[in-house]
Amino acid sequence: MSFPEPEHEPDLPFLCAEPDAPPPEPGAPQLLYLQPPRLGIIHLLAWTAVAAVFLKFGLAIESMDAGPVQDLPPALSVAMRSIHAAFGVLHAAALVGCGTLLLARARGWPGRFQPGHWIVLLQSVMVLLSYFVWITWVATQSGQSSGPSDFFWLPLALGLLQAVYAAGYVLGASRIRDALRWRVGLIVVAIVNGLGAILYCLLAFGFWRVSQWMALPWDAVVVLLMLAAVLIAEWWRRARRDWVHWLGVATLGMGAALSLANRIVWMGYQAAQQ
Repeated sequence: MSFPEPEHEPDLPFLCAEPDAPPPEPGAPQLLYLQPPRLGIIHLLAWTAVAAVFLKFGLAIESMDAGPVQDLPPALSVAMRSIHAAFGVLHAAALVGCGTLLLARARGWPGRFQPGHWIVLLQSVMVLLSYFVWITWVATQSGQSSGPSDFFWLPLALGLLQAVYAAGYVLGASRIRDALRWRVGLIVVAIVNGLGAILYCLLAFGFWRVSQWMALPWDAVVVLLMLAAVLIAEWWRRARRDWVHWLGVATLGMGAALSLANRIVWMGYQAAQQ
């Protein structure tokens, strides 16, 4: 079996060639990707600090009796808390990658974003918006009983977030002009989030039966299968990517895996209760 030749980077500082770009026409400039600085101790320290903030935020929510793991059996509570803590660490990693990219761009480094760069940026935006929604909801519900309006505004807000997420992935796919596998992959993620937005909005308007579909981990399975197919293609092409790209891929895949684990644990608990 013969393998394709590896894709090389040009000898330029902070730049790398488009992995799937065809040979440029004579005299035409070659498209270049933005190359962030190498992974260093400063990135690890920032990751630790941001993760600590997210974990502290999760503990604060639980202390106000507003968390999603209240009044559960001890074993299930530990499992759910561990998954939520892992989400916090993952969100911190995405924000550190996003900050690295934005700092590189602010310093004037040229080039376009790699597919994983778009994933990091979109995940960071959604993390910040999601935490804003949850902080607002917890602040308004602290010490109060849930009313009918809570079952409208919260699902509606989460549905709108999913719609923004889907639109962002469509935008990212439209800006990737030379890697068909990643364009298709990002469109798949956009469709998954678009369907999630529809389900949340239906739930907000009283279509309770959609909650059965939302409890199933179909979206996480689709994302994991998409990533597996794209990564096989990346391995076959021997595409050379930077660490922020792989950080975006890892956070997307691990986020889907944690979501899958979260719903499997919850479905197991509900099945045991019946």
